[in-house]
Amino acid sequence: MDMKRFYFLAATLLCSLALFSQDYKVEGSEVVFTKVIENTGMSVQEAHDALEAFFALRYNDVNSTQKLNQPDHLIYKGLFGDVYTYTMGMWVNDVPHTVDVAIKDNRLRIKISLYDGVCRSTQNLNRYTYVIAEAAPLGSNNKNILKKVSTETFERACVRVNALFADIENSLNKTTTEEDW
Repeated sequence: MDMKRFYFLAATLLCSLALFSQDYKVEGSEVVFTKVIENTGMSVQEAHDALEAFFALRYNDVNSTQKLNQPDHLIYKGLFGDVYTYTMGMWVNDVPHTVDVAIKDNRLRIKISLYDGVCRSTQNLNRYTYVIAEAAPLGSNNKNILKKVSTETFERACVRVNALFADIENSLNKTTTEEDW
């Protein structure tokens, strides 16, 4: 084995281990990712207002995505769309998710839950769902979905979860200034 191939395999292994060592738990039929953000520098009301604005822009339709709005607790339902495309673009997997944010002075706890994978045909109205926690790589292979497809969908959903965590954290760091217009 030449050194280039060795380094490529080592890098691939490290990336895979980093992906699957994320902080998630399988709770029943859901996969739950949790992140705590410390030292936000915001009161409960300031964080609530910043997050409410972020989710309004992120999900475009707060009336259908917002499920709970309390001063110290927000819950939204969303969709990671077009997570994985396969069979020459004829099938696409989407992943519905729930974002649960608990707010305290100077800190947040964010939980993102994934439950179903939605496989839909781009050619017609065929669609079916499978439980992510029961399919590969987390559970035994589900008969309704190929192992490669469920694994790729989960890996790419993990990337989207991390991006959403980062976007939420970045939304708290933005300082709003009133423009004189």
